[in-house]
Amino acid sequence: MLRIRYTLPLLLVAAAGQLCAQSQSPETTPPVKEQTLKEQWENLGLVYRDPKAKGLQELWLLGRYHGHYHDTGGAGRSDSGLESRRVRLGFQAKMIDRLTIHAQAISGSDFEPVYNGFTELWVRWEFDPACALTIGQQKHRFTHDRNVSSRYMTFMERSMFTNMMGLDYTPAVTLSGRVGKLDYYAGVFSNTAGIDMWEAFTELHSGWSGLAALTYDLGKLGGADSAAFYGSLLHSEARTGATNLTRFDDAASRR
Repeated sequence: MLRIRYTLPLLLVAAAGQLCAQSQSPETTPPVKEQTLKEQWENLGLVYRDPKAKGLQELWLLGRYHGHYHDTGGAGRSDSGLESRRVRLGFQAKMIDRLTIHAQAISGSDFEPVYNGFTELWVRWEFDPACALTIGQQKHRFTHDRNVSSRYMTFMERSMFTNMMGLDYTPAVTLSGRVGKLDYYAGVFSNTAGIDMWEAFTELHSGWSGLAALTYDLGKLGGADSAAFYGSLLHSEARTGATNLTRFDDAASRR
């Protein structure tokens, strides 16, 4: 009798629990959102992505081909030809939430030579969105044009002012980040770059340049989709053997 007294309530509880479980709708996995053609194209080089991983979280393969073809005709003479201006190949990896490693090698014109150094070879540590430290060979971002990748430019070439400055990818130490609506970027750059990366990083006797830049987000000013103000200052101390920023000592740019 004692056994029945305690067993019956337990059976009732178990039955009620099973009924409740059956009445609940099974968990459904949210459908995977299909990527647009634009998103598929932008993620073409994405090899791996797992934001929750403890080690490697993203791996991209990077590449670019830049070629020119011409076909001209004139008074009794014509000419045509293809120039492979440059090819870039590399990768970018993001790890442990804060560390990014980026490397891109470049070829010479018409693959002469096949290896012509690195455009970018750097590591970045992001303390938080307001502060990131980047060390290594990287783009010198003086002027607005140098802040926009040539893949997204809406005109044929960068401005004459930018081209006159003699900017290039060089070893540097930079700080960047965003505070509210303000983006900042500042750093010290070597004035020499070359194929030999060890020499470029260790023999820093050809001078240096300093850069400070600010970009303020103006939102939808004047009904535009987006608007911003950009301003930057540059100082260069070029010495014998310098390959970059040898034409001017000081410059300013705004847009």
